Amino acid sequence: MNKFIDIVKVDLKNHISYPYLPDEKIKLSIYSFIKSYIDIDFRVVFLFRFSQFLLNKNFKKLSLLIYFRLKSRYNIDISPYCKIENGFKIVHAFNIVIGSGAKIGSNFVCFNNVNIGNKKIGWRQSHRNDEMPTIGKNVVVAPQNIIVGNINIDNNISIHANQVISNNINNNDKISNYKFSKILNDQ
Repeated sequence: MNKFIDIVKVDLKNHISYPYLPDEKIKLSIYSFIKSYIDIDFRVVFLFRFSQFLLNKNFKKLSLLIYFRLKSRYNIDISPYCKIENGFKIVHAFNIVIGSGAKIGSNFVCFNNVNIGNKKIGWRQSHRNDEMPTIGKNVVVAPQNIIVGNINIDNNISIHANQVISNNINNNDKISNYKFSKILNDQ
C-alpha cells in the first residue's frame, strides 16, 4: 500500500508542476489531490495506478473493471500489465493506447492520440511482451505518435507530433516532424 501511495504522490507532484519536472518543495495535501482528481488528466493516471494496484493484490476482476471503465468512458487503453514508473503525466487524456508489455521510465509525459505497442496486426495474434517498446526516463511524446516494435527510446527524448517510431532513438535526440529527421540539441 505504501508503494502505491508513494507512486501516486510522485504522479501528483508531476501533475501539479507540469510543464517542469517535479520539485521536492511542492507540499501535497488532500486538497491538492481532490483539486487534481477533478482534472481528467490526473484522474485517468490515478485510476490506471489503482487498477495496477488491485491487479498486484490479486483482485483481477476489479482491476479489469476499472480498466474497461477507462476504455469506455475516456477512450483510454492503458493495460494494467504495462510497467510505467512514477511521475506519469497525461496531457489531454483521450485516445491513448499503451500495450501490456511496454516498459516506460519515470517522468513520462504522454499527450493525446498516442499508441505504444506491438507492430503485429491481427486479433490477439501475439501476446509476446518482448515485441513492445522500452522507453527511458524524462520522455515527452507529443500528440498523434505511434511507437511500435521491440525498440528502445533512451532518456531525455522529446518526440514531436505525427511520428511513426519503429527504430531505436538515442539519448538527448529530438525527433522532429520536418521530413522525419533527427534534430540534435535543438531548442
